[in-house]
Amino acid sequence: MIRKTIGDWFREESALLRKEYGLDDTSQMELTLENPKMWTHYCLIEEEDIDTGEGESCNWCGQEEEAQKLIDKKLPRSKVKS
Repeated sequence: MIRKTIGDWFREESALLRKEYGLDDTSQMELTLENPKMWTHYCLIEEEDIDTGEGESCNWCGQEEEAQKLIDKKLPRSKVKS
């Protein structure tokens, strides 16, 4: 019985993901995974600033990025925080 180490499994999975997403360079993939594009808003449910993935709504309060952009235009964040 051949057992794979976690490292072997990770290398295989990484190769599959690189192939699936067309990423030839592992540093490009790491950059994508380590530095996802985010937007920030004040979550009324959590009562703190929350970072949310670009194009996604907040998992807690449902706030959407486009709505936050409108809010930020009307009331810049420097005025929101006391």
